[in-house]
Amino acid sequence: MISDTRTNEPRFLITVPTWQRAHLLDRLLVSLQEQSVFEWQLLLLDDCSSDDTPKWVQSRQHDEPRLLYRRNPLNLGCNGTRNTLLQWARELDPDAWMVMLDDDDFLLPNALENLAAHIARLPDVRWFAMTCQSTDSTKTVRCKRYGMLNYLQHYMFGKVIRGDLLHCIQAAHVGDAVFTERLRSGEEWFFFCHLAVQKPMFLIDCDGAVKDYQVGGLSNTGINRARKQQVLELKIQVLEPLVGTKPLLHQLVSLARIETQLGHYERARLLLSKTFATSPFYVRQYRHWLKLVMAQRRSV
Repeated sequence: MISDTRTNEPRFLITVPTWQRAHLLDRLLVSLQEQSVFEWQLLLLDDCSSDDTPKWVQSRQHDEPRLLYRRNPLNLGCNGTRNTLLQWARELDPDAWMVMLDDDDFLLPNALENLAAHIARLPDVRWFAMTCQSTDSTKTVRCKRYGMLNYLQHYMFGKVIRGDLLHCIQAAHVGDAVFTERLRSGEEWFFFCHLAVQKPMFLIDCDGAVKDYQVGGLSNTGINRARKQQVLELKIQVLEPLVGTKPLLHQLVSLARIETQLGHYERARLLLSKTFATSPFYVRQYRHWLKLVMAQRRSV
C-alpha cells in the first residue's frame, strides 16, 4: 500500500499493461514524476516482452520505488493482462484509485491534481473520466456534455461523447467487471459497459492524458477488423440484456450481411426477422433483405 503520509490526498494506482514498448516507458514515468500529487504507484505488467523492458525497469526502480513491476509467465494478450492488473490493484490497495493507461500514453501536467480535487469535491462518485489529447489529428475527442453521465447511454450508444477517455476508478468498486478474454486485445467497451450497470461516470471538463497512437499499434491496425463477425456476436450477446434490442439494430443487420456472404442464409433471415419485429421502419434492413433473397436464388 502507498504510504499514507498525506491522509487527505487520494492514492492513485497507475495501471499499465505493456508489451515491446521499452522505448516509450521513460516518457510515461516522467509524466507521473512531474505530477503535483505524490501519492501514486505505477503498476507495470509486462506481457512477456522480448525487448529491454526488464532492463529498463531494473535501471529505474532504484531511484523510483513507486515503480512496481511484474511479468506474466505466459503471453496473455492485452485484455488478459488488464484483468491481472485489476486483481493486482484490488489486492494492493482496494481504497486507491486506478488510473488506466496504455504504454504509449502519458499524463498531462496536473492530471492527478485535477482528479484529486474532484474526488474530494464529489465523495460519492467512484468513477471519473477525463478527455484526452492525441498526437493524431484525426482522432479527436468530442463531448457535448460534462458531469454525471452513463457510459452505456452517453458513450456507447449516444452521441454525447466520441473518442478516447482517461478513466479513474476506485479499485474496490470495480466489482466483477472484467475485460473480455474471448478476444486477446481491444473491445474495452466490454469492461466499461458492465461497470456502467453498477456505476455512473463523472466526466471532467479537462484533458488528462495524451494518446500517442503508434504505427502498428492496436488503434491503427484495427486489431479485430478481421474478427468483425465475432465482435458483432459478442456485442449482441452482451449488450442486448443491458439495453434491449432496439439500440442494436445496426449490429443485427451488419451481422446478417456477414452471414449472407458466408452462405448462412437461415441465420441471416433470423437476424433480419428480429430487426423487422423490433423496428419495421429501420430502413437499412431492406437492402439486406434483398441481398439475402438474391443470394438464396443464386445458390439454387
